[in-house]
Amino acid sequence: MSERKVTIITGGSRGIGAAMVDKLGELNYNIVINYNSDHSKAKAQEVADAVSEKYGVETFLVQANVADFDSCQHLVDEAVQHFGDKIEALVNNAGVTNNSNWVDVDHHAYEKLIGVNLMSAHLVLPYMVNHADKDHQCNIVSTSSVGGADRGDQPSRLLCLQIRDHRFDPGLSPRIY
Repeated sequence: MSERKVTIITGGSRGIGAAMVDKLGELNYNIVINYNSDHSKAKAQEVADAVSEKYGVETFLVQANVADFDSCQHLVDEAVQHFGDKIEALVNNAGVTNNSNWVDVDHHAYEKLIGVNLMSAHLVLPYMVNHADKDHQCNIVSTSSVGGADRGDQPSRLLCLQIRDHRFDPGLSPRIY
């Protein structure tokens, strides 16, 4: 097993997720790149290949729907099987949008929106924390973007948390950038 730190990045095939893959590669992390759909696999592979070549880090792709509890367990299990039992960081980046107005939005589309954009951070966390370091410490970055609302002038936001002993560390969280 490698001595590099390991991170999981959800939605790592493009946009903010791909930028996070690049940055963490630059910081010498081995990276689990999560993608959901078959059509995202090629983009995820491009990102993985570019970062591995550029920085010499190892990347590993895992297809998983982060809005689904069992799929989140699969994501973390695959990461642990590939890189070992210690995961130092999680980037909750997966996101979807639905530009329908509130009256017209289909309830299935709304459930997907809430599942991916909100629940996914909660669903991945319990599995990930069990593979944190010996002090049960890990770093979590959650991204949010209003780009899906066609308001490109608005900045993306990052919520950075640190967990110690299965609790959010009040001295470090939340930090919103």
